[in-house]
Amino acid sequence: MKILTVARASIRWFLLTAGIAAGAGAAADPSVWLTVSEGGPQAPDVVEVAADQVTVFNEFRLVRVRFSRASVRRGYDGQNYRSAEATVQVDCQNRTAGYSALRLYDQPRWQGAWRDVTFGLDNLPRMAFADMQPNPSERILDAACRLGEVQSTDPARR
Repeated sequence: MKILTVARASIRWFLLTAGIAAGAGAAADPSVWLTVSEGGPQAPDVVEVAADQVTVFNEFRLVRVRFSRASVRRGYDGQNYRSAEATVQVDCQNRTAGYSALRLYDQPRWQGAWRDVTFGLDNLPRMAFADMQPNPSERILDAACRLGEVQSTDPARR
């Protein structure tokens, strides 16, 4: 039991420090934003993943995601927003993904006034994109969990 507690504490410390580092780099535009929603990057509802900014730690991943919505949405803080940049914690073992930090913008396409919202590791809101069909949440979860998998270079073992 003590070993499990120490392991969880180590994972939490890693996620916390990696999350802070990811949040600090939020203003820096990554070189690769991959559109994972339907309709392409100019669609009114768009979800993109920073393909070059994924952190792998055992069964956990930290992923940068940004999304812009066609209409005003209500944030987890009870205030309206139109677009957001997020740090998402993915738990591949339990197949869950939740927001650890959000930067919510009052205009589409990550423009206008913004505010930061953070969440405790035990209280991460589930990553969800309400009213988007198909919903890109599973795509993001699947892709994040494939990163870091060990792959053999031996063609006979592929």
